[in-house]
Amino acid sequence: MRKVLFSVFILLVLHANAQTDKMKKNKWRFHSLNQFGLLNGEGGVSGNLQSVNGFEKNNWFIGAGAAIDYYLYRSAPLFIDVRKAFGEKRRKLFVYADWGWNIAWVKKENETVGIWWPATPRQYSSGLYTDAGFGYAIGTKQGETFLLSLGHSYKYMRATYGVQDWRTGEIRQEREEYKFNRLVIKAGWKF
Repeated sequence: MRKVLFSVFILLVLHANAQTDKMKKNKWRFHSLNQFGLLNGEGGVSGNLQSVNGFEKNNWFIGAGAAIDYYLYRSAPLFIDVRKAFGEKRRKLFVYADWGWNIAWVKKENETVGIWWPATPRQYSSGLYTDAGFGYAIGTKQGETFLLSLGHSYKYMRATYGVQDWRTGEIRQEREEYKFNRLVIKAGWKF
């Protein structure tokens, strides 16, 4: 009889432990993802730093992020990050998508366009920012995770400046648009 009661007790403890683990997975948990990356496009290779803070439940993560993007013209993207991980073990594949606003963070400089046509300082405007890709996550026993990902990033900026017409002396507005498509490789840490 004791063996039967002991066996029932062990089964109840194991069942309760399994339920506790299941409840932990079904709760929203706060995480911070901090990453650094290399951006490669037509303008060369540059770096970026990124921090995303949000909540995870059932292998879904949603958070808000900020970055410093040094590709050609420095900017500070603010974005929403959504991720989906696949698997139940510590090593998981994941996909991610970021969407937000790319805030121009460029110094205003006095420039000249040609020798005879002085220009007014460029005014940089903000625009769309996106980043999407896939990656691999390696978890530790302490609950932290190393992240490695590959994706495509896009940022948009616009510059306006005035150019003096040499015939009339009038200043006309010129506008340039920058659409940066880049391959991005990121490594980071989730805790």
